[in-house]
Amino acid sequence: QASQQESKTTTTLQEAAEEPRFLVFGTSSTYGTGLEDPWREAYPYQLSLYTHNAATRHGGFTLAAACTQSIVRDDIYDVIVVEFTTWGTALTILSQRLRQRFPHATLIFLRLWHPSQLKYTPLPDKKSRP
Repeated sequence: QASQQESKTTTTLQEAAEEPRFLVFGTSSTYGTGLEDPWREAYPYQLSLYTHNAATRHGGFTLAAACTQSIVRDDIYDVIVVEFTTWGTALTILSQRLRQRFPHATLIFLRLWHPSQLKYTPLPDKKSRP
């Protein structure tokens, strides 16, 4: 039975070593606002067992840009997701700091949008064209 337990532990450690480590920045959607259990149900926790959700419920990226080192500490991440709706100076600074700190990580910039942001312009009727 000890051999079975040892084998199970080894497999778990191997799986953990292969599991990507995610760092996620974002807004209330990424934070999990409105979910019953955001610490389990928010999308970042669906990506990996090893997820650091650094999203904020409100406020943008100014704090994250100013405190990047305090947020990430000495941790190592394989994938960094930055969810945003509009790009600004703070997001540029945060992006530069993340790339400098994690040169080999995959950075994903996820822009949220809603159909209401689209503007519909009908084409002119064929009959009214010259």
